[in-house]
Amino acid sequence: MASSNSGGIPIKAEQDSDGSAQSTADMTAFVQNLLVQMQTRFQTMSENIITKNILINQFIFAFYFIFISFSFRSQFV
Repeated sequence: MASSNSGGIPIKAEQDSDGSAQSTADMTAFVQNLLVQMQTRFQTMSENIITKNILINQFIFAFYFIFISFSFRSQFV
């Protein structure tokens, strides 16, 4: 049997609230697990982006150094 509070919203009986509490706990655990997975994936993506940026910067620096070296040599030949 359902009763209502002062706002007129029905409140479930005591026996239903135990199942509702378990459902809430299950949903909380699910959401926490989902957030941990999202955080792990975001961290992996961030690390990959940082690594790629470092490698790209090193490549650009090496290419620039080689280009400058050849340009400098050609001035004296």
